[in-house]
Amino acid sequence: MKLVKSFTRSFPLVLVQMWGRRYAHSFLGEDISPIPIYIFRYKDGLVTAYRNLDTPNILNPIIKKRLEKDDNFILNFFMEKSGVFGELMRFKDATNFSIDDFKTFLNNLYDYWQVHYISQFVPLDDSFEEKHREEALQIRAKIDKLVHSFWVLIVPSIQKLFPKIQEFAEYVTWDEIKNDDIPIIQELKNRAQQEIILFNDQLITPQELNKLLQQFSCEISDLAVNDNDKITGQVAFPGKVSGRVSKIFKEEDMNKLQEGDILVSYMTMPVFITAIKKAGALVTDEGGITCHAAILARELKKPCIIGTKFATQILKDGDVVEVDADNGVVRIIESNNKVILPDYSNEKIFFQFQAKNLYLLFADILHQSYGERGTLIFYTNDVYQECMSEKHYTTSQQLGLDFYNSKEQFEKFKVDIKKVFNKAKITFPKILDNTLTQKILKNFFKVAKSIFDYYSWMDPLFTDEAFKRSSTSPILKKHLDEVSVIKDEYREQLNSFFLEDDNFLEKLIHKLSRDFDVAVEDLKFYRIHELYGLFEDKKVLSQELRERKNAYLLIGLSKNIESLYGENAQSVIASIVKHREYQGGNIQGTVANVSSTPKIEGRVKKIPLDYSDFVTMKAVMSEMKQGEILVAQSTAPELLPACKKAAAIITNVGGLLSHAAIVSREFNIPCIVGTVHATEVLKDGDLVEVDADNGTVKILETYE
Repeated sequence: MKLVKSFTRSFPLVLVQMWGRRYAHSFLGEDISPIPIYIFRYKDGLVTAYRNLDTPNILNPIIKKRLEKDDNFILNFFMEKSGVFGELMRFKDATNFSIDDFKTFLNNLYDYWQVHYISQFVPLDDSFEEKHREEALQIRAKIDKLVHSFWVLIVPSIQKLFPKIQEFAEYVTWDEIKNDDIPIIQELKNRAQQEIILFNDQLITPQELNKLLQQFSCEISDLAVNDNDKITGQVAFPGKVSGRVSKIFKEEDMNKLQEGDILVSYMTMPVFITAIKKAGALVTDEGGITCHAAILARELKKPCIIGTKFATQILKDGDVVEVDADNGVVRIIESNNKVILPDYSNEKIFFQFQAKNLYLLFADILHQSYGERGTLIFYTNDVYQECMSEKHYTTSQQLGLDFYNSKEQFEKFKVDIKKVFNKAKITFPKILDNTLTQKILKNFFKVAKSIFDYYSWMDPLFTDEAFKRSSTSPILKKHLDEVSVIKDEYREQLNSFFLEDDNFLEKLIHKLSRDFDVAVEDLKFYRIHELYGLFEDKKVLSQELRERKNAYLLIGLSKNIESLYGENAQSVIASIVKHREYQGGNIQGTVANVSSTPKIEGRVKKIPLDYSDFVTMKAVMSEMKQGEILVAQSTAPELLPACKKAAAIITNVGGLLSHAAIVSREFNIPCIVGTVHATEVLKDGDLVEVDADNGTVKILETYE
């Protein structure tokens, strides 16, 4: 059984659960369980629905049986439900209502859903008589906008009835409202940060989804797309117009659309009406000739192409396109390669990690997890860096504080991270032993994302604020003490998967190189989705790869990861780092450990954290003398031999629970992290004073 992507919409969880339940058990009084009709993946307020391809073959025969008994069944059923419709309208017009009123409204909306299905699907099925298709189409014209107007009442109603959960109203389920069991804020926060999966109408975990897919022999299918794919679709209203793309997915996106822009969306909704009226043309991924976009385009006489499948993936905000709705083609006239970054000009930027020679594919794997949290990754002059704005950093610190304050969450985390890493240890070797397929490769990157999803909770972006408060909080201290122990254990495993000599990712890249005759060093600068393209004979151009090897930048914007390469990336990177330039004087950082001897003098020994050359890194560490001052971009378990020799540690980046911070406390040596410039300013042999009372490094004598 195949479940294919049906739609993506900005729907609240109540509506998603209602949608799944309507088709999960019975339809027009006939039992249809336990056939899976829908699977929903819900994230960032957008739900993507995957529908059983056999859904019309399951539900439409039930309608036909009713028509055999009553040729006017469609119109009669509509009239039968008119009382329910009237109740919905009364709630819509009400200014004051109770929780019981809202529950009744939701029950009526659920009851009315069968009319909605008939009006949506019967017109699309040629096996119905023309008379019946026309009747269903007439009903759709009467109720479509009104049904959507009922849907948009859900979130404001929840916010009014449950004011304490204002910003998380969309994450409450229908069952929780019916059972008077509204979750606590922390649970709703967790849902907002995670992907929520519903199998028909039940919330399940990714692990449970895999079991159910196997049980029902189901396969979820996403449409693969390449940047070079042609954009074609069905003409809903003819005409030819050019303009700049504005992608609209949620109501709040409408503010960016300017008069004459080309509105591009998965599918339009009635709440988009203001933007639709301003748009020069409409282009959607989904829909048929009776969809919302098509109906409105005909009403407003705007060129419209529907059912393109890929438009939202190929087009970017700001692209100049020609919408040729005479021929059903969208042509890109001018591609907008400019990534609109958050404005860092008035914000402090927090740099999380630095290393040498980490390639784009690794960055893309990591960014699947870290990008969602606002992390920006860039690479230039052989140096890889991760950073985020103060706004995202503050949000992450609060999430980390809530996480480490929760015994339940932390205990579950310890169990889950162990399962994820154990799964990787079992799964990854098997991949190398089998013939590579696109499905196997996707499974690898799915597991890889899970690894970083969990490991990231032990990184400074989540632990710094919790560590600062741990001296007065026993639960924070207990949890962070445990993290200090287990972090290195999992880091060593992570290194074996992705970073150290002869790691698994390197082996996988070599296998892909042999299978597809692409150089290993080129594959390292592919993106994840481009590796899937290899199975369809799609390769990245050599010129593009040269630019990526020069510089790359990845930033998470909305649902997508945007990227820039070469000179385009370098210009943006320069604007980010320009206000970090060294201004002279003492080097200042954050005190990670004071030690029993907070002020110490010593000679500098710089150790490059270079993941492309472990041999040189080990040789430099062996040359280091006992009592020298270790200076590095950041430390990691692979620099432990140098840490053991050091009289003090100084790093460009890092937090209060970074590797440098942890080992300095273990070895009782001064440690200053987050200096930004230490590796740039200091040279091997410089005599420096490390003052861990004040977080400064002073050059006493420059080595010539």
